[in-house]
Amino acid sequence: MTMDSLNRCVVGLKLPAPLVSNVEAAQLDVRRRGGANELRFTSAAEVALVLFNLGEIPPDVVRRAQTVVEAICLRHLPFQLAIRGLGGSPNMVQPKSVWLGIEGDVAALGALQTEIEFNLMGLGNPTARVPFAPHIEIGRMKNLNEAARVAVGRAVKMAGSPEIGVLEVNYLELLLATASHQGPGLSVVSVARLGG
Repeated sequence: MTMDSLNRCVVGLKLPAPLVSNVEAAQLDVRRRGGANELRFTSAAEVALVLFNLGEIPPDVVRRAQTVVEAICLRHLPFQLAIRGLGGSPNMVQPKSVWLGIEGDVAALGALQTEIEFNLMGLGNPTARVPFAPHIEIGRMKNLNEAARVAVGRAVKMAGSPEIGVLEVNYLELLLATASHQGPGLSVVSVARLGG
């Protein structure tokens, strides 16, 4: 894979195709509601559970991050998560982003994320530090005016609580943000298997 002098990278896990299809169905349900045209929906190529955003980093830092993530993953056992329900940040009344909730072994996910963040914080140019709240973003506001945000909040509430499915977390991926004529996406740079 060819990298640029700076590469936007995240540590996470792209969803398998059957779950992405379910995500697209949930997005379609939201899209059918009034006001949802104010959202830019996450493309199928971008749908991922993100544990840590490294920001824009050079290729040598990408390689160091790979080594760190591989070592950390060996110390954690595989686990399962359930993807269900819709939410909004900072709240459901006037969201700026819309996401799917994560349930299941969130303690194992939190322990893995904490170790990843602690060990990678000094490597990249991470975005502003916010407490980890596991979710999968499926849309972001195009326009942040109050009326648009209220309309999207209403659309998300009317869409209900989709059941996306079970995510087997057996590995993590170092993902590189890409852009092509097909739109934005995430490409896998490396895969780090969980131990056990």
